Amino acid sequence: MTELIVIALLGAAGSLSRYHLGGYVHIKTRNHSLPSERSFPAGTLLVNVVGSFILGLVTGLGLSGTLPALLVVAFGAGFCGAFTTFSTWAFDLQSALRRGCWLAFLSNLILPILLGAAAAWAGFVLGN
Repeated sequence: MTELIVIALLGAAGSLSRYHLGGYVHIKTRNHSLPSERSFPAGTLLVNVVGSFILGLVTGLGLSGTLPALLVVAFGAGFCGAFTTFSTWAFDLQSALRRGCWLAFLSNLILPILLGAAAAWAGFVLGN
């Protein structure tokens, strides 16, 4: 039962963090000369890359014995699960396709995968 409570609390922290960080980045990076729906989803990219780094770090810390298994699971399933957002990324991709914005589509398809994998690796190396 303790594991579920910790996961739920970290999940709440993750979703609130995503809401605030993603919204802040969206506001700061929006090009006001273009309609807002044409801007690159930098907030989504940032939360997914940061979340990948955190999950890599937590996993490395767990495997090195520095972080208890309960916290590894709680951070992974709770915080990172709520902080990162696959569904928003997929929606942003289809939105770019629908608008015919091929550069935004390709950038948003490739960058999160490459940067997310690099961030997860960096976090794991740092934690291990």
